[in-house]
Amino acid sequence: MRRAFTLRIHLERVRRMLMTPEDRHRSTLEEHRAVFEAIRSGESEAARAAMRNHLDHTAVMLELFARQNPARLG
Repeated sequence: MRRAFTLRIHLERVRRMLMTPEDRHRSTLEEHRAVFEAIRSGESEAARAAMRNHLDHTAVMLELFARQNPARLG
């Protein structure tokens, strides 16, 4: 349980760092909205695709941030 809590704290810190560009806030909201709308309308394949898109985009942003700011993630 403690590991999960520690991981959650670290992920929250990284999430806040990734959300600093204003346009990232907008695109993240749009990505979340696409997932929500697909789930709400019962379109499981569309929900899966929207979630995959969001996770892929987040991974790219995290990788870019890590390369540009190695000291901040340590």
